[in-house]
Amino acid sequence: MAAVGEDVHLSCQLMQSRDVLQVTWQKLSPDGKKKNLAAYNKHLGETVNAGFQGKVEFKDAGLQNCSIVIRKVMEQDEGCYLCLFNTFPDGSLTGRTCLQLYELHEPILQITESNSTEETVVSCSATGRPAPTVTLNVPQQDLYFSHNSTVNVTNTNGFDDESGSDKISTLIVTLITAGFVCVAVVIIVVTVVIRKHKNSLNPIFLFLHAGLTAVIQTQQTVMAAVGEDVHLSCQLMQSKNVFQVTWQKLSPDGKKNNCATCNKNFGQTVNPGFKGKVEFKDAGLQNCSIVIRKVMEQDEGCYLCVFNTFPDGSLTGRTCLQLYELHEPILQITESNSTEETVVSCSATGRPAPTVTLNVPQQDLYFSHNSTVSVTNTNGTVTVTTTAVLSGSHGNDAQVRCAARLLSVPEIQVFKTIPANGEKHFQNHRFIDRLLFYDSDWV
Repeated sequence: MAAVGEDVHLSCQLMQSRDVLQVTWQKLSPDGKKKNLAAYNKHLGETVNAGFQGKVEFKDAGLQNCSIVIRKVMEQDEGCYLCLFNTFPDGSLTGRTCLQLYELHEPILQITESNSTEETVVSCSATGRPAPTVTLNVPQQDLYFSHNSTVNVTNTNGFDDESGSDKISTLIVTLITAGFVCVAVVIIVVTVVIRKHKNSLNPIFLFLHAGLTAVIQTQQTVMAAVGEDVHLSCQLMQSKNVFQVTWQKLSPDGKKNNCATCNKNFGQTVNPGFKGKVEFKDAGLQNCSIVIRKVMEQDEGCYLCVFNTFPDGSLTGRTCLQLYELHEPILQITESNSTEETVVSCSATGRPAPTVTLNVPQQDLYFSHNSTVSVTNTNGTVTVTTTAVLSGSHGNDAQVRCAARLLSVPEIQVFKTIPANGEKHFQNHRFIDRLLFYDSDWV
């Protein structure tokens, strides 16, 4: 907490001994982007980035204990700051501290006559940030307030003005003699906003801008089937003095787990807990990629590639892994009471929920009374079942198709043959066990 215009001291201390190569301070913008403020390097010393010189200074430029001073804080300085300890072989370790500003101006007490000789309108207003609490009181026991009302007005400069308007019963002379007390107290309220990132289902390329100079190219969303090997890559599009690249996995609660690190002088290393699961594919300082072996449900999520540079600080790219699975659909055919109707159901299990369709090629046959039911299984997959009544007269065998589709995964189809009218039992032999379509071409 700090008053507007004060100098503010922000500090971070690494509580365990690590081989720290650089400490970088960053400011989080409201949209989640990170601006590098200052960096202290083990060999190259300290630097303050352009745009923050004169505003940010180092107080303690240490690799285990590092702190900065922000001079004469204003509204635009409010927000959260990150201190990144770039270590080898552990990668980046991050601390977070948030600056909240306040100010409170002297309250204004106003007394106004009313139509009644025994009532007086009293108002007390105060301006501050965040909204102050304004109270009115009078020491005499024979006086009291009634008809209380409070109005909040948000000013264009970000300050909140709160005015309280009350009435008391007595003569105006007595009121002036009594003396009112107008008190304004700042109440601090901290609000945490969580933004959910909605992954796109279509692979596209995302260009992340860090500051005004660096650009990282990475694939925003990578789709993969359960059990596959997945390739994640990041490329720094502008030449920088990169001394280390760290890959991190974001946990659902927002924590960052260091997976692997590639260092300019010490080479590459995979952190404990990820050995045998994560490997480097291209261990470069400008273009760095990893392979995640046989991905499972717990591997799903977002990964960060952190380019630790001097003097610019840390530049971060983000790519998210989304898994899918689609099992072969099951086609079932059941007799009905009518000789011209047959109940057909098609079910498929996948993740996310697959689309299931039924159709029959004969023009004199049609489906009616369609219904679809989705059931979420304990392993996160969804089973979708579509049921319909096949109606119409068919003197020959009828072929029914059950198809399951998931995202851009090739469609899986299963066929069954319904025998012609007059046969007592379904032959239930499968016309084609499994068939894949790629853009409507047979395979």
